[in-house]
Amino acid sequence: MLSSDRDSLISSLKNQFDQKKDAASRIQELEGEIRNNFEADLGHINSKLQVLEETKAMKLQEKDALAQKIKESSFQELGLNTKLGQVSARLDELSSQQNESNKQRKLRDNVSMLRNLVKEGAIKGLMYELVRCSQQKFDSALQTALGRNFDAIVVENSAVAYKCIEILKERRAGTATFIPLDSVVTEQVNLNYLRSLDEAARPALDIVRYDDQSLERAVQFALGGTIVVDDLNIARDLKWNSSHQIDNKMVALDGSVIHASGLMSGGQQTQNSGNALTWSKQEWLRLKREREELSEELSKVQSEKPNGILVNDLADELRVIDEEIPRLSSKVAILEREIEERKFEISFLKETIVEIEKKQTSTQDALNEIDQQLLSLANDITKLQKTIYSEFCEKYGLENIGQYEFFLGTAMRARARKRAELQRAISASKSRLSFQIDSIADIESRIQRLTVSRSQFEGDLERVNETLLEQTLKLQALEGELHSLKEDCESQQKSLLSLVKNSRELEDLMKEQKQEIKSLTEELTNAKEYLLKVDAERINMLKNCKIESVDLPLEEGFLESISFDDESGDVSEKAYLIHVDYGLLEMKYQESFLPKVEAGLSVKLENVQKELEALAPNSKAIERLKEVDVRIKEFDREFTKARQDEKRSTTKFNEVKALRTACFMKAFTHIADKIDSVYKELTKSRTSPLGGSAYLTLEDEDEPYAAGIRYHAMPPMKRFRDMELLSGGEKTMAALSLLFAIHSFQPSPFFVLDEIDAALDNLNVDKIANYIKNHAGPGFQFIVISLKSSLFETSDALIGIYREQRENSSRTISLDLRSYSDEPQEIMPSEEPVSASM
Repeated sequence: MLSSDRDSLISSLKNQFDQKKDAASRIQELEGEIRNNFEADLGHINSKLQVLEETKAMKLQEKDALAQKIKESSFQELGLNTKLGQVSARLDELSSQQNESNKQRKLRDNVSMLRNLVKEGAIKGLMYELVRCSQQKFDSALQTALGRNFDAIVVENSAVAYKCIEILKERRAGTATFIPLDSVVTEQVNLNYLRSLDEAARPALDIVRYDDQSLERAVQFALGGTIVVDDLNIARDLKWNSSHQIDNKMVALDGSVIHASGLMSGGQQTQNSGNALTWSKQEWLRLKREREELSEELSKVQSEKPNGILVNDLADELRVIDEEIPRLSSKVAILEREIEERKFEISFLKETIVEIEKKQTSTQDALNEIDQQLLSLANDITKLQKTIYSEFCEKYGLENIGQYEFFLGTAMRARARKRAELQRAISASKSRLSFQIDSIADIESRIQRLTVSRSQFEGDLERVNETLLEQTLKLQALEGELHSLKEDCESQQKSLLSLVKNSRELEDLMKEQKQEIKSLTEELTNAKEYLLKVDAERINMLKNCKIESVDLPLEEGFLESISFDDESGDVSEKAYLIHVDYGLLEMKYQESFLPKVEAGLSVKLENVQKELEALAPNSKAIERLKEVDVRIKEFDREFTKARQDEKRSTTKFNEVKALRTACFMKAFTHIADKIDSVYKELTKSRTSPLGGSAYLTLEDEDEPYAAGIRYHAMPPMKRFRDMELLSGGEKTMAALSLLFAIHSFQPSPFFVLDEIDAALDNLNVDKIANYIKNHAGPGFQFIVISLKSSLFETSDALIGIYREQRENSSRTISLDLRSYSDEPQEIMPSEEPVSASM
């Protein structure tokens, strides 16, 4: 019993020892795993996290700096663009003023040239030079009221106007508007009625002043029944809220206009007699230089402005970092959790070892106690054995019975068991030794391979380092070369900008020189023409002196001996070879030329001629008088007939003009009223139930058929834009609206639409289909050519053309959709072939 207890305690003690050993081994394994794997990985990940945090902070700072720089550059660019826009607008204004100044200067030059070529007094002058305002506040209103007649040329009669037009055509000197005083037609205006409309309204004829009373018909023609009001509100009240029906054009003091048709236009800048356009060359050059400087500065700001792609790249990098940080943080949490779990396991194993040691101690104490008991029992047994087996031992020569047991009994069997256990342990040790030897061999072979690989990698590393050093040196050299090239490029760019600036200045100077040359050439031509006119007057005067036997003293020779009948063109030169002797004149006439003196002499000469005619009786005067009377009567009859023909032609012309205007305005008014509703119906939708808006305006109110018509279409939920800026679909809808509105004036029985849906999306195609379906009828049939099912599926009938390959001809298929439901129907081809057109 004690032996089995002892064996049980020994087995338990051995198990405890093995458990303690396993726990200690597991602790070492866990500590090694924590130290070698988890803590190393944790340190690596923490360092990586720290690097990422630092990189993120750096990238954020860099991104903020870039964003701030972009913002500052954008503000700077906006400011420069604003200044550049203002400078460009002022330059455009100055250029417009320069063009207007050039136009007016050319017009004045043409007037001066025409005055030299026609008789004196035939050309009165430019309208804005002949009239003025009664008060300065009416300047803008008068200019607007004059309109296109502001710079018209007032002439004496139609013959002078036609002659001036022929001269301008021959010389290609431009265009001009002429108002002949003898044939201009003026409308009858009831000035008293216009003056009684409102205290703040007056006829335009009341605010104009002119010195030459012969200009009255021209002024009446230019202004007509125009009314000048103080402001636009008064004009609106008179036009639409007054009890009187007023069809006159109304002009406000700021230049705003309400036309006779009701259209309104805004005010304009004041131009006082054409002299308010003060174009300054110095200001133009200064603004041009300022624009170039602003453009250069703007280009510099734009080139230095960080690219938005850099910000996007930084944002992408930050997004990647933000995605990487949680992933690494999750790894850190997992590793820390693994470490904590293993530390907890180590703590648990240590506590287990302590408990095992306590159990070992108690087990060992129990074993020692049993050993003491067994020893006591063994002593007792030994004593009993000596007593019992003393004879047996003496008989066989044994010291005691234990010697017999050791060699032949239980001890032999125990030794056998022990021997078997040792043999098994030796076999297991040999197997482990063989395994360890094989493992050592594998490790040594791996070491050899790694050593070889290491030597190869070291060689590759040396070569890579050498290559890196070479490339670094090359990069440094290239960077230095690039820096020098950049400096050269900047210097060349500065030189180029300077050359371009000088070139532009030279071009401007050359343009000015050309303009000055052109102006001088025109002045020279006018001077030559004036000299030719003076030559003709000189020759005529010499001829008259010779014909009338005037004794004109010459320095050499006599006037009667000189012939003026040569038509070779050298008469003017011959006239200049004739030198008049002015020695007989008084000194006051020899000293200088005065127009006043010339006028006095002309009056005296006329008086002397009249006295001579009275003193010299003519016997044939009565006959000549009769002939002259007859010719006068004939001329009077012809003139009367011509005036009657002219009046009849003018009356017919005015009738045709009024009829033409009435027909045109009838169609225009109908179309203008219709187009907005058509456009609204074509463009309305669920999101915009009111649809868009469209309207037509005339460019010329007086002769609408002779000018253009402006068409404006504004799609729904969009701001106003020019027609050229609309998309293809929007232009298509606007064009269809105009066509449908025109068709509504005098509708035709058929309306052919050939693939109008090519630029339209499905929504607009449905709108077109609905419009056609709603307006189609016996009196208005649509023939639509389309390839889109959403359009032709709503039709009343379908006609298709296809090619019959066997007969080389075309066939038609037709289907009346009104006779069928929405279910698919069989379509039969027609039997009659149609000749194919290739």
